[in-house]
Amino acid sequence: MGRRRVDSPRGSTIRGRRSPRAGAPHGGDELLHAIPVGGDRARDRGLPRQGKRLERHRLQLSRRQVRAGVRRPVRRRRQERDRRTCRGVQHGFIRRRRARDVQRVRTSRGRADGARELARVAPGRRPCSGHRDTGFTDCPGNALYARLGAIASQAAELGLPKLYAPSVTGQPGGPVEFQAQLTAELPWTVTVTDSLGLTVATGSGTGASVDWTWDASAAAPGRYSWTISAGEDVRPATGFVGAAPVALALKSPSAKPGTISPNGDGVDERTTVTYTLSAAATVTATLRDADGRQLATLFSAPQTAGKHSFSFAADGIPDGVYTIFLTATEGTKTVTASVPVTVDRTFSRLTASSRAFSPNGDGRLDSISFSFVLARAAHVRVDVEQSGRLIAPISVADDLAGDQSVTWDGMTQQGRARDGTYAGVVTVTTELGTAPHSVLFRVDTVPPTLRAISFRRRMFRLSEAAVVSLSTGGRVYTRSFKAGAFTFPLSRAVTAYRITAQDAAGNLSRTLRSR
Repeated sequence: MGRRRVDSPRGSTIRGRRSPRAGAPHGGDELLHAIPVGGDRARDRGLPRQGKRLERHRLQLSRRQVRAGVRRPVRRRRQERDRRTCRGVQHGFIRRRRARDVQRVRTSRGRADGARELARVAPGRRPCSGHRDTGFTDCPGNALYARLGAIASQAAELGLPKLYAPSVTGQPGGPVEFQAQLTAELPWTVTVTDSLGLTVATGSGTGASVDWTWDASAAAPGRYSWTISAGEDVRPATGFVGAAPVALALKSPSAKPGTISPNGDGVDERTTVTYTLSAAATVTATLRDADGRQLATLFSAPQTAGKHSFSFAADGIPDGVYTIFLTATEGTKTVTASVPVTVDRTFSRLTASSRAFSPNGDGRLDSISFSFVLARAAHVRVDVEQSGRLIAPISVADDLAGDQSVTWDGMTQQGRARDGTYAGVVTVTTELGTAPHSVLFRVDTVPPTLRAISFRRRMFRLSEAAVVSLSTGGRVYTRSFKAGAFTFPLSRAVTAYRITAQDAAGNLSRTLRSR
């Protein structure tokens, strides 16, 4: 009679579940890999010398997140990912980079230029090379590597006759040498044509080497095409030599500032005219009035291609609207450009009463004044702007000739102006046109911070540049200091004193007293 095993309640419960060995020990983290491993002995001596397929069964992975087909965590160092083993080449990116370089050479250059460029991007490479010639690897094996020379010789015998290794040395304006090699002695011809397809030079010969020099000393600058041919059975080599001539042009002429006032106040006394030449030429600049009459020749000189500039001061020229004409000539080609310039001495000597002010009602520099001089009557508008944006209009009036002054209390439509840098803009309109003039200033309502480092040695620290006043024994000493630590100099020692700082906007710091 057979015996029946009786389990305890806990044992039957465990056996009723799925056996933990029936599936992967870590759920979906157990993978079966067939990994191709290249012979990368330089990095791991334990790898086999020749490429094999190694079976790794039941890899026990951690519980970290992995992707399907990847036996390492998703978060891996980029450097390790780029260096992972490839079949045949240790660093696959080397092979891909060479392929991109060669493809770029083939698509963007002629055959002769491409051959030289290929020699540059792949120096020392044979026409038939193995992977070990491009990277640190044992691929291909020694037996196949020893046969590469024979493979190259057999490939060279296909499709004969051939023309190979064409090269061109020199540029138009001097001798240009054409060279190439043939697989057999054949009659060859070198033909040079211009941009219109007309033949400008030709040379011929017979032999396995092509060597012909074109005397291009009398050839006009430009781009020429060339062809080396050796009969109908040989594929010809073609390419270009020289550069296409650039059309003469005067580009981007401008004058800054467009309105000048040569009145001796040091502001907008002259203008700078800039332009760009597309090719070398002789440039002449002349000044003409509103009726087109030539008044003066400013200069005439040969100039190279590129950006050029010159300064123009209207000394002795009356107020009016003028034009600076630019003419560039090269051979029979002439191009022109013009730049308008206005000379107006109506406005001068714009100043602000202070570099900064504090409209906080403390009685010190609560407003700022703008002063200027008009040589004749004009329509004047005064505004306060910040970064080209209107902050507050101050005045609009038809002013007479003479000294003028306008005051601003720092108020805008939204209230008191915020601290920052502003511009007082005076726009003057006359029969010659409208010209803006500006002066910068600051609104500053924050007092400077004065801290004591050592009262005995009179060492302190300032948060901004200010005028520091020290009072002792009924006398006041004043010095100007920049932001940072400073020592107040005195010719005698003092123990009891008071010290305070005032910035450019009239703000006072807290008064410090020595003990």
